[in-house]
Amino acid sequence: MFSAIALVFLVASGQLMGGLAGGVAAFYRLFLPAFLSYALAWCTAWFAIGGRAGEWVGAGLGCLIFATFMMGKRTPPSLRLRAVLVLFVLHTIGYFAGDAAMHEIWLPRAKLLETSDEERKLYLILAKLSWGVCYGLGFGAGIGWLFHHAKTPCKSRIET
Repeated sequence: MFSAIALVFLVASGQLMGGLAGGVAAFYRLFLPAFLSYALAWCTAWFAIGGRAGEWVGAGLGCLIFATFMMGKRTPPSLRLRAVLVLFVLHTIGYFAGDAAMHEIWLPRAKLLETSDEERKLYLILAKLSWGVCYGLGFGAGIGWLFHHAKTPCKSRIET
């Protein structure tokens, strides 16, 4: 599942947000290493710690790494801190909204006794999709904010 999510983020992100960086290729030059570093940090925290604590540590560490990588060392510390905080808040809202939609709306419906096998499969698909959509919107909003509010640092990082 983690690999599938990463693949969707990697493919769709450039198509949807390439314009923020001056084109898809420019976007990927900066986004790919930042996202892969984020994903590695998040997964490491989640697998090492587990549960909600692992999710929170992964979100914090992953967003810190992602935003720091995107902003670069030449960015003023106040802008880097703001980027980390905005990315963390939007990412985390999306992540936990998706978690709530999955576990509190769709999965309970899939477990109802009168639910047919076809309905159960549909609810399981909707559960996963709702999580992915919420997470993608939250994380995407954070990434979009980062590119929009840090055009100069991102542009200089893309050009190097």
